[in-house]
Amino acid sequence: MLRSLGPEGAQRTAGDELTFILPTADAETVRQKGFRNLASLNWGETRQFDAGTGSVTITAVRARHSHNPLTAQALGIGNGYWIEFSQQSWKRTLYWTGDTMPTDDVLEEIRPRGVPDIMVPHVGGVGTAGPFGRISMGSGDVVRLASVLRPQFVLPIHHSTYAFYREPISDLVAASKGKPYRLDLIAEGSEIIYP
Repeated sequence: MLRSLGPEGAQRTAGDELTFILPTADAETVRQKGFRNLASLNWGETRQFDAGTGSVTITAVRARHSHNPLTAQALGIGNGYWIEFSQQSWKRTLYWTGDTMPTDDVLEEIRPRGVPDIMVPHVGGVGTAGPFGRISMGSGDVVRLASVLRPQFVLPIHHSTYAFYREPISDLVAASKGKPYRLDLIAEGSEIIYP
């Protein structure tokens, strides 16, 4: 899945047997890089994958790079994803925020979906000193979003990927002390298993 076509772009690393889910706005650019099996989704559109007795349903949801509408428009349309994993009576939900701020319209779209079991926020305070202002969540934004959505687990990502991330992950660790969610920090290349 691709949340938006950021500075890392997209590099072809897998064969055409894998479906690549991405925002519709980025589909042609990614196609030109050699990807063929694309499932471009606009906000509200869903794609389901079945495997045996289980399924994974992925819905593209609104993502806003900035609280400033002009900045958000200039940075383009990206996706967050609401993902449902199910097998018979077992079900888990995951909200991958994508590059978004907790704007009112993002919250209005996500809240009716219910409580996600896992929230995967992009964090790091990108852009604090740049021309657009801050364009990724800081620790206060993640805590605010978690207080509204009430996930059981928060798995932050993107916080150490690039040197231009201004806020250290230790800020989120400090801000999460005493909060009702479990903050899961994992090392690059490691894995975590949720019940």
